[in-house]
Amino acid sequence: MTSEPFVMRDEDRALEWVRVFSESCSVDSEMSAGLLASLCGFGSWDVMMFAIANMPPTPCDEKIPSDQLLERHRRYIAIMTHEHSIKPPIAFMVSHHLSPSTGADLKKFCATDLLREYEDTNANPDYEEFEIEQLFAPEASELGLGVVLPLAFEHFPIWEPVFDFLGWEVDELYAEYEVVGAPSYITKDPAGDSLGFPIYLSHSLPAPLFDRQLSVQPTIRLQQCACVGDFTSDWAQLGCPGFLLLTAYPQITEFNGKFYTCVGQAYLKESNQWVDLLLNKACKDVRALITQNLKVTEGFRGATKLGERTEAFGKRIALLLSGFDPYLDEIDDWCLVAMESSDGWYVVRAVECHEYDFDDLEPYMLAPLRKF
Repeated sequence: MTSEPFVMRDEDRALEWVRVFSESCSVDSEMSAGLLASLCGFGSWDVMMFAIANMPPTPCDEKIPSDQLLERHRRYIAIMTHEHSIKPPIAFMVSHHLSPSTGADLKKFCATDLLREYEDTNANPDYEEFEIEQLFAPEASELGLGVVLPLAFEHFPIWEPVFDFLGWEVDELYAEYEVVGAPSYITKDPAGDSLGFPIYLSHSLPAPLFDRQLSVQPTIRLQQCACVGDFTSDWAQLGCPGFLLLTAYPQITEFNGKFYTCVGQAYLKESNQWVDLLLNKACKDVRALITQNLKVTEGFRGATKLGERTEAFGKRIALLLSGFDPYLDEIDDWCLVAMESSDGWYVVRAVECHEYDFDDLEPYMLAPLRKF
């Protein structure tokens, strides 16, 4: 969901912010006023002034929970860097020392000195200015970084072609920036009993175990908890019964002569369960997908109706998620490659053949589709 506008306490506070920012960055007041309106979520200075005069002020930074404060500051930084082309060091300085939503005194800084220091530091990688905080800061853990860094990889909404292929009704959710625990889509509830199911994205998930539990892998567990936190504080209150967590590429396996395609997980609020999702062409909507997968238990029991006679369906999903356009691209120009994940499951994606050396791809290539 998009964030609510921030209404400053009065016009004087807004004018003070404009003055301090203008003096800090050596820009005119008109530019500063436009930036402030944008940061506060308004289309113009006049609209912001109308809101200040007619609406109650929004709680300031010091009066909201830390997670909301972090989200608010991330939004400020994204707006400044992406919409106003403000250099990141200045954006970080503004968000932390000149936040439009702080209730504290506004702190002037010198943008020129800040950028010069930043450039000097980056020009000399061996230079490191001493800071007293370094003596008290914890040392980074390689294990900890290994858990957290995968959550920082950028991902893009890539599922629209698959939803079209499946015939699902899905709306894209606007997000100013991609972040773990923020949904990218919402699919309509075909039963009409709720607003629908938000859809979160993950670069990858482990092979399915069908045990209905949180993952034992720390990175995946963190992502699952982030999604549950967002869902519980937002979508669950609107009556949504659960959400989907979908991966960038499908996993495919063969079991008892049938091929199965796993695309992620579903979280169900009422039972507090995580359901691994096997997808096939019979899953015409999200309810059918979840209903069929609730029948699947450990050891592939109950999964027969979600299997396919060939792996063609899974390959089509992999092609679409890899950027293949069936209306514009030639199927012969694309190669399907697979990487083993675990227990006979393979992550599958497609690449344009001319972008890679055949000898590099050949050990991992799957048989091509004759037609999409």
